[in-house]
Amino acid sequence: MPLIYEQCDGAIDIVEGGNEPALLADPTLNPTLSWLHQRGLHETVRRELAGSRIDVASPSYIQGNIALAKPLAGFADLSNLHPYPGMEHPETRGPGRLGGFRAAMVPVCGGVASLITETGYHTALATASAHLPVSEAIRARYMPRLLLFAYLAGMRRTYIYELRSSFGRGPADPESAFGLLTHEGRPTAAYRAVKTLIALFSGPRGPAAAPSPGPASPRPIATIGSHEDVQGQCFRRDDGTILLPLWLGVSGWDRGAQATRGPVSRQLRVECGDRRNALTMHRFDDEGGSRAASVPLEDGVGRIEVSDRLTVLEFAA
Repeated sequence: MPLIYEQCDGAIDIVEGGNEPALLADPTLNPTLSWLHQRGLHETVRRELAGSRIDVASPSYIQGNIALAKPLAGFADLSNLHPYPGMEHPETRGPGRLGGFRAAMVPVCGGVASLITETGYHTALATASAHLPVSEAIRARYMPRLLLFAYLAGMRRTYIYELRSSFGRGPADPESAFGLLTHEGRPTAAYRAVKTLIALFSGPRGPAAAPSPGPASPRPIATIGSHEDVQGQCFRRDDGTILLPLWLGVSGWDRGAQATRGPVSRQLRVECGDRRNALTMHRFDDEGGSRAASVPLEDGVGRIEVSDRLTVLEFAA
């Protein structure tokens, strides 16, 4: 560990325990081996890299393995999740819900904060796998929502699986269809959607800083109307701009027909406390892009439309 840390010039924030340890492969031995490995990793980091402030994340136990895992309290600074929603939408309350994955790890790690080291969607529509697919249009619609929803749920780090598809074995193979880039390196609509989101939160000053949530807004901003399924929260960008992402957390995928549903929308009234005359609205699309439009305001009040495609309101500094 000290050698790796030195070779990386200290650029390590988190080390992770075993990736998806196969506890079920040997229930009598493997849970103990995993526990011993995690204890050794944590003790080594604390002893050999005492001034590094590195967080030690737990192993990413999945599915039936979690029930066999031994308690890691004291040996994990972060609970490590792989919460794939499958074909469900990011905000689902069904089997793929984020809260369920987090709750399942509490007996293992206790009440420590969580991070996500794998999540995403695949588009292998011909697969026979139990990990069900969505269309590329729906993946582009869901990916920005997935990242924002995870952040609002307390996940300060979310790593997408994966940047580039591991294989190019055709439409029946999920491992050939998780990538934001195809196996050959071509950008997908989901790649463009994530890139668009990052660019919007980065702003004109270059690399994105860690956004500041909710209370950072220096002015009262309110949306008025039916908020059923509405997701959103204010963020302050590094240049002082306030961003308010809004969307409806509903499904856009017809599993039975394997078809993309058209977006559903709702009207809301927006009120800005400094009575400005206009704001900019960025509307995402299913191709991964977004279109900016000015929203006229009268004494700081106007009408907006939100849908299950992400909308981001931009209030200039």
